[in-house]
Amino acid sequence: MASVNLDFGNMPYEGLKAYEGGFVKEGVGAGGVSIAAISRGYSISQLQGVILSDYEELLRSMGNTT
Repeated sequence: MASVNLDFGNMPYEGLKAYEGGFVKEGVGAGGVSIAAISRGYSISQLQGVILSDYEELLRSMGNTT
């Protein structure tokens, strides 16, 4: 069994912080991708950076720049 301790509590966006509060429905997608990334050499902080970057790109694509 494998697990990853992704902590979004310090993220600058409420949408990502909601993950920590249990408001985001998650199956195995985030955990599976995280384990795959870590097994390929990514650190937790690198993984969080990529997630933050992708989230910001999503916000920009929706016209939200805050």
